[in-house]
Amino acid sequence: MSLSTIVLNASMLYNAFMAQHVGIQNDTVQLDLRNAEVSTQGILITDPIAPTDHAISNTYTIHHWIIQTDANIPKETTLQIFAKTGASYFTEIGWTDWTPIAQNHTITFPTGHYLKLKYVFTTTDRALSPSLNSVTLQAETENQHFATPLQMIEQHNQHLITSSYTFNYEHPDEKTIQTFIKTHKLDELIQNKKTDLERFIALNHHIAQLPNTRHNMWSEAYPWTLDHVIQQDNEQTTVKGHCMSYASVLISALTGLGYHARHWAIEGFRFMNHEIVEVWSNDLQKWIYLDPSLDQHYTDPKTGEPLSLLEMHNIFINTFFEDGETLLMPMDQQRERIQEKGGKNAPIHCQDLGYHYGTLTTNYDWGWLHGYLAAGFLRLTTRNNFHSQPEPAFQYFGEGNDEDYGFPSWIDAKTPPKTTQVKIFSGRQRDFYWSLNQAAYRATRTTENTLTIELGNTQPFFSHYRITQNGTTHITTDHTYSLTLTKGENTFSVTPIDKYKKEGTESHFTLIF
Repeated sequence: MSLSTIVLNASMLYNAFMAQHVGIQNDTVQLDLRNAEVSTQGILITDPIAPTDHAISNTYTIHHWIIQTDANIPKETTLQIFAKTGASYFTEIGWTDWTPIAQNHTITFPTGHYLKLKYVFTTTDRALSPSLNSVTLQAETENQHFATPLQMIEQHNQHLITSSYTFNYEHPDEKTIQTFIKTHKLDELIQNKKTDLERFIALNHHIAQLPNTRHNMWSEAYPWTLDHVIQQDNEQTTVKGHCMSYASVLISALTGLGYHARHWAIEGFRFMNHEIVEVWSNDLQKWIYLDPSLDQHYTDPKTGEPLSLLEMHNIFINTFFEDGETLLMPMDQQRERIQEKGGKNAPIHCQDLGYHYGTLTTNYDWGWLHGYLAAGFLRLTTRNNFHSQPEPAFQYFGEGNDEDYGFPSWIDAKTPPKTTQVKIFSGRQRDFYWSLNQAAYRATRTTENTLTIELGNTQPFFSHYRITQNGTTHITTDHTYSLTLTKGENTFSVTPIDKYKKEGTESHFTLIF
């Protein structure tokens, strides 16, 4: 028998799978009551918890989980605790239902190797909240021992980051999008580009050059689709609308070429509202900011690496706002601060290729105008499938804050909810910066020469895994795989492939048996 002890502090709990309407205060998880008229209930759900965090472990039986919750629960508040157990790390297949448990509880002979906990916070007094300080877990396990040890030579296992929000992706083969790509020969535009970034810049630049037909009102909901935004007059293609229109066109183009992109609505210095794009790069394993209406992206001046919107936001707030200050600072004070420090003096560089709303412009002052200073209040649109699913849409530019649309806003110490209209918000990076197109594994040695491997992925439109074992390729749609070890060196890799034959990023290992 062996005993494993796991302590989850408030930060670890808050950054687990789901934490909605709760936040960190005084090193505890509490209800976030800044917008208490929206909800006086919060929820926290952990990721799957295992007695060991090894990617490859010997098989074991869990005799019991001892769960101890350290919490303060004032009168007028409640903290309900639930637990479930299961045998699959990456899926819910074979898991039990949620069961209510006490603050100190023991689960005997649970189902499978994994445990999840759920905490539901409620209050009837908007000045009070239950406080979840930490959780201590003890797992008593009986481990199998094998005669021949395994020697790990090399391994790389992707860390799959998931969001508690659902994002709906557009299908790349959507007819209107593919017609646009064919008409503009966008596949030819990027075919000789060697990296994701080179392709993204080329597409961004191409769309930024399309002349703009200003149009501020539509009789119905704001259009997101190419057939409404793009106008074709003989040989001339124009974009009808403003920044959101250009963002819609770029996202459609990226989608049709097999990439995954998303809309952000942002507002910052000088109350500048703007709409931009982020796209996932398999090469760089990150989300990258693109502005197709201004032909720009931003880089770290030291490394040259392209930045995400959140990285730009952090540079903005940490350069111009002191601790204790927020973006709600009166605009005249913000103006003085930017003038004093100089917008271009921040540790950020604008890559501007010159076309702004279809017109070539020189000497654009990105440190004062619509540059990274707009990266203040951030609101994510949680879908890009407006061609295949037009509804629900919203009537006016700038809407989408409330629960009808489910567009979450980013918050932090310097960026509180801008107004009471902001109904959904989170300060958890994983909610906005999930990973895509990756495969991962967890392996258990079940016999002397057998590994049972659990497989997971973060690939939209996932179709199957390509597994390579000692040079032999296997295709499977299952999320488990049995690997028979041979004497000597054993190699294993797993790659996710989507229904459009796009490959994701593999995970792999090499060991000696």
